[in-house]
Amino acid sequence: AVTQSCTNALRYYKSIADGGETISRRNRAAWKQYNAGDYESSLRNYLATAETGSETGQVNAAFLLERGHCLGMTRDSCTRASVRLWRAAARQGNLEACLRVGDYYYYGRMKKARDSKTTPPVVVEDGNSKFLYEQEELEGKAFYFVPGPYRWARYILYPEEFFQLVKKWSAKFIKADHDVSENEAEDVYGPQTCSGNEASGTCQAAEDDIEKEDGEDHMAIAAQYYRKAAEEHKSARANFNLGFMHEWGLGLTQDFPLAKRHYDLAGEEASIASSIALWAMSVHQRMVKLTMVLDADYSAK
Repeated sequence: AVTQSCTNALRYYKSIADGGETISRRNRAAWKQYNAGDYESSLRNYLATAETGSETGQVNAAFLLERGHCLGMTRDSCTRASVRLWRAAARQGNLEACLRVGDYYYYGRMKKARDSKTTPPVVVEDGNSKFLYEQEELEGKAFYFVPGPYRWARYILYPEEFFQLVKKWSAKFIKADHDVSENEAEDVYGPQTCSGNEASGTCQAAEDDIEKEDGEDHMAIAAQYYRKAAEEHKSARANFNLGFMHEWGLGLTQDFPLAKRHYDLAGEEASIASSIALWAMSVHQRMVKLTMVLDADYSAK
């Protein structure tokens, strides 16, 4: 007799559905189109299978959206569509999808860098759409989205970014000084008239407010997906990130013993990185204890 198991039954039914003629034919067609360089047609076929629940379609469609083949969507919409498909694949237990979703939230890539009015347009090259990313080269570097206390490290590896940052700050300072001068003029000569529709008595707002997203919430979401990857797939990368997050309190409670546990689990596959992280954490823990002792002495006085 076979033991009753809804989980196993669902897995077998899903494998039959994914191997069906319609879904498998579309996935094969999408694969051939991708190899031929017809990325948008490939994306359409993968999207069709993804919406039926095909894990293969979800992963490949999310990948193509992530690479900038967005069928005319804005950058923000494309990013969210990609993450939606990665999350769907992660719910089915795909390791890569769990790590990708975790990375999107961990590195702050889900935060809106600009509103819809300033989103770069989509251009078409050789029949395929892609984004005109303002900082495409920077975003491709590993240290561009480094969170936590080591964000400054990329300026040592890439000093040209430091000069770009100085230039950006200088432009903001000049703009702020110009705005102050305009405000002083307004105080003297009265309020400026707006350029809205005077006939209807309305005034066009200069800029809409952008909704800010909470960074700690994003870190908590990242921890959820990293934990799924660590528990279900024993992922060394997920364990390492969980250790780092516990060490510095990024989205999780700061807990050095738990951080050490995750670093040790990650060390089974990445021994050198784990050893360095454990040594750095021991120094960090001593500094935290020293700070607590000094604060206690100061409070006693």
